[in-house]
Amino acid sequence: MACFRFVHYSGHFPFGIDHHWRTSYWGFRVAAAEFTFFLAVPVMFGLSLLKLLKFGLVFTTPELVTLVVGSLVAFLVSLVVIKFLMGYIKKHDFKVFGWYRIVLGGVVLAYFALK
Repeated sequence: MACFRFVHYSGHFPFGIDHHWRTSYWGFRVAAAEFTFFLAVPVMFGLSLLKLLKFGLVFTTPELVTLVVGSLVAFLVSLVVIKFLMGYIKKHDFKVFGWYRIVLGGVVLAYFALK
């Protein structure tokens, strides 16, 4: 991939191939991000089911209301966040996410090194 980026940014692709490659690359990135979000849905449902089975299905009415309202709010917020992130990914690259992970990793390493 780095080789293709070098050739792409250096301008050595013939006219037409450059546009096709760039369009395919951006489309792949968006599809990969959508796939990742969709893949998380069954994982979260499975984890929630395991937690419910582990703690038992005996709930008082306030606990059940809290569980249902919390799940509904979390689902709606996740829809809004995913819509925002997909819009961001369609217009921007992953540089911000990369720097965020590097900085956060450095902070975590510093925390544990100084602890």
